[in-house]
Amino acid sequence: MEKRLTAEEYNRANNFVENTNVDLIYDLLSHRKLRSNNTTGVTGVTFSRGRYGAQIGFQGKKYNLGSFETLEEAAKVRRDAELEFFGEFLDKYYDENPDKKPK
Repeated sequence: MEKRLTAEEYNRANNFVENTNVDLIYDLLSHRKLRSNNTTGVTGVTFSRGRYGAQIGFQGKKYNLGSFETLEEAAKVRRDAELEFFGEFLDKYYDENPDKKPK
């Protein structure tokens, strides 16, 4: 008879933390490239109608972070959102997997 994994064992084996693949998050944050159609030079920041918009995606949902006068404001809000959304997951993941923490 085949042994079935518990949800916790499955999540640990597949690097998931609360339905989030933290390996994917790390890869996105550290190795991301700008899309070829990105005109602002900042991931998650767009320019439309004279203003800069910031957005982020997390667990299959897209969050609008607001509209800003300057690129710097929008970029700061986007970076802060990355830490807020992904930081806790990465911290927990690296606590459980210290060998995978980037040096």
